[in-house]
Amino acid sequence: MTRQRHFGNDTPFCAWMRAHPRLPSSGPVFGFTATDSDVVVHRYKAEVDGVGTRDMQAIMQIEVKTSMSQPKPSQLDTLMRLNMFRGDLAALGCRLRHYGVAVLVLEQTTPDDSEHMLWARYPAGTCEEAFLGGVRIRWRDMVVRPINREQLVDLLRFELHPDTLAPMCLGADGSEVLPIGSCVARQ
Repeated sequence: MTRQRHFGNDTPFCAWMRAHPRLPSSGPVFGFTATDSDVVVHRYKAEVDGVGTRDMQAIMQIEVKTSMSQPKPSQLDTLMRLNMFRGDLAALGCRLRHYGVAVLVLEQTTPDDSEHMLWARYPAGTCEEAFLGGVRIRWRDMVVRPINREQLVDLLRFELHPDTLAPMCLGADGSEVLPIGSCVARQ
């Protein structure tokens, strides 16, 4: 049996999975962790401006925590492993930049009812080092920044870099950060 949820409700499938005796949280030869994926954001629309076509697509996974809660160590470990897949991919004429995993911590339940929000990212290079060294990344190891609603929307639109919160746009040559004047005007 997998560890039960402390608050909130599971989907029927997740409840079944957590209760199944062959899917234990830990054991002598088998350990299993189930983490639901809260949000995957995908920017796919190509834009054209005076600089050219901006056809680089972007994708990022976001774990959302409410009531200022933090991910448990096992969830941080699983998300760290997913974060190792960040990078560039190209196939079938599509170029995709995977920005890895972010953790969004809300004071309440939504950005509108939360005066305080935190945006957390894994420090560059630490996921691979931790994985190879068998070290767990803890919440205190994350890069955590306070953000506001407007910044959150810009992050979801990939107009702010998820690691630095610096303005960015996606260039056809794969570049991320271009001078502000060359980015497509906000709509």
